[in-house]
Amino acid sequence: MKSGLRGPLWDLTRGQRGRYGAAILAMGLSNVFLFGVPFISKTAIDGALGAQAGAAGAGADVVGGMDTAAEPGSGLVAGAAELFSGFAADHSTAAALWMAAGLIGLLTALGGVCLYLRGRWASVASEAIVKSLRQRLFQHLERLPCTYHDRADTGDLVQRCTSDVETIRVFLTGQVVEIGRTILLVLTVLPVMLALDGRMTAVSLVMFPVIFTFAIVFFRRVQHLFLLSDEAEGAMTAVLQENLSGIRVVRAFARQDFEREKFAVQNEEFRDRTAKLIRFLGVYWAASDFLCLLQLGGTLVFGGWWAAGGHISVGTLFAFLTYQAIVIWPVRHLGRVLTDTGKALVALGRVREILEVEEETAPETPVVPETEE
Repeated sequence: MKSGLRGPLWDLTRGQRGRYGAAILAMGLSNVFLFGVPFISKTAIDGALGAQAGAAGAGADVVGGMDTAAEPGSGLVAGAAELFSGFAADHSTAAALWMAAGLIGLLTALGGVCLYLRGRWASVASEAIVKSLRQRLFQHLERLPCTYHDRADTGDLVQRCTSDVETIRVFLTGQVVEIGRTILLVLTVLPVMLALDGRMTAVSLVMFPVIFTFAIVFFRRVQHLFLLSDEAEGAMTAVLQENLSGIRVVRAFARQDFEREKFAVQNEEFRDRTAKLIRFLGVYWAASDFLCLLQLGGTLVFGGWWAAGGHISVGTLFAFLTYQAIVIWPVRHLGRVLTDTGKALVALGRVREILEVEEETAPETPVVPETEE
């Protein structure tokens, strides 16, 4: 990533940072609500198993075949289990399960509302930023000297003002908030998982550094490929624009075959560069999927072994698998976020090349042509 572009990217959000902050806050609240769902499910599972064990004479202190006092974070776990058991004792296990289902539905609905607000505020902010950028580009192009337009490639200018601006818009709409979402997910789930079981936390997160490092390395390797693909698209657009604007000249001089071959060369160049980029993307998604599924499978194997031995409860295993599924895919998705960041930085750099061209200035004293009397 070019550090010289981070400042302009930050400056681009001026006036809309409040909306982005509100979107990140809504996202944090949605994480809190959604992270409550696995814990309620764990409590319901262990409470129901504990009620069955108690009815069978297995003892009231056993939850799902495991002594809660031996579980790390047992204060939180035992308190929730006691609350569930108390409700089940006053009513029934079925009623307690219905209560848990209602709480899960409520938390999911609240999380969905927060996710909607996150998307709305981020979209409003990004559209306002891009609207201002388009107006700034148009006004700047109108004030550039004629010599610049004589030298500049019209098709490339069109590509920068359309495709590159759209790339920036997509990045500002989703990827800026997605980076904050991934960070908040990891910071929120880590203390929750540690409160449940430290050993399972270590097993559940062992592959996360590998997945994240792989995403960073991939991002650095393919950033230049996005630039090459972008430049090839601009060259192809330039040839197309020249033919459309000068079609009468082409037909008048019977240059159709020459122009077709000229466009075919640029089209093949764009195809080859984009195909190379797609091959790299295919390798990344396949490898990252393998790492994520390996992590999920390892957690299931070790967790199932410890649950069978009575070291953790069935509900704890379920909670860890759920928490891990919530977090691991956004971390894996971080590779795409970083990729889109690279595309956005390349696009922003190409747009800035236009904005940094010095505008034509009007003389302080207007030049009045001499006239013959």
